[in-house]
Amino acid sequence: MTKTEKEKETMSSALIATSCLTWSPVVAVAMVIIAQYRLIVNMFKQIFCEVLETSVCPVCQETLKPRDSRWRIWCEEGHDVFWIKVRRLYCKHCRRLHTELPDCLSPYKHYTSETIEGVLDGVVTPHAEQSESYPCEATMERWKQWLAHNYLFIEGFLRMIGFDVYRLVKTF
Repeated sequence: MTKTEKEKETMSSALIATSCLTWSPVVAVAMVIIAQYRLIVNMFKQIFCEVLETSVCPVCQETLKPRDSRWRIWCEEGHDVFWIKVRRLYCKHCRRLHTELPDCLSPYKHYTSETIEGVLDGVVTPHAEQSESYPCEATMERWKQWLAHNYLFIEGFLRMIGFDVYRLVKTF
């Protein structure tokens, strides 16, 4: 393989990776999870999230500026469906767009984090009587497959955090 062929292969790999991660060459969308907020529910099952903290860009650590907001679906047990208005924030430094989510929701999922955790921990099963109002069996199975597929990555990431933050020493 010549040098130009290697360069072309590297460039095409980079383009494929970029197209998978971003929807635009300039703007990448990422989630910012917030922990300090107040939820306000109206009679139309609409939820407004009042943020009580300053959001920081996960890429460059600069302060984010509000751009606009959009509606996002929120499903709870009992098939209660709500719509929550989430802010979209813009980073002037790295020119990226981020969506701000309360910590009770999981990115790219309709159900609350508590519901997903119950399924993954085995508390909620498709055959239990209390589970009638939970997600369908196929959705539960998809979540379990995702966890099984990403288990080693998650474990390694948590170990890395433990070594970095808590200065753990690995002994052999």
